[in-house]
Amino acid sequence: MPQSTIVGAFGLKLGDKFDVSTASKKVSETKYEFIPETKNDLFTRYYVEVSPNSKMIYIIGAESTVPVEKDSVRMLKKTIGEKYQDFHGTTFYDGLVTSGMRMVSVHTINDDVIGVFYSQMTPKIYLSIKYEDIGDTAWIASREKRENENRRLEESTKNLNLSGI
Repeated sequence: MPQSTIVGAFGLKLGDKFDVSTASKKVSETKYEFIPETKNDLFTRYYVEVSPNSKMIYIIGAESTVPVEKDSVRMLKKTIGEKYQDFHGTTFYDGLVTSGMRMVSVHTINDDVIGVFYSQMTPKIYLSIKYEDIGDTAWIASREKRENENRRLEESTKNLNLSGI
């Protein structure tokens, strides 16, 4: 039966705390690759983006480069359409994205987003899907990033001698 909300993907849940010790690779302060409990044959790389301090998951994504003949974009849209009942008919963007990346569709379901992207690189297609919480968890991540930047700025200016200005 199709779901009406996005809970998570590949064995992880949006809003849960990510155990960074389980990551297969740290990409940045907030992005980690992982090996999922539940894999999809269309993807070879899986990642999460988390809030910098509390490590709450606000994006779960997967990517791969596949041969054109696999018709992967159609297969992926069909799979998601079967899983989420509100996936069809809620597109708010379907068009060209920068750097030659084509956004097949982005759909909102409550405070969550599913984005399906591809880029034609004959004879292969770069395929990407991103599940994103655009509600509370994304707000927390944004707040934590700003707080960290403010702390770094304060630290870097702490020992400046501005008396001659």
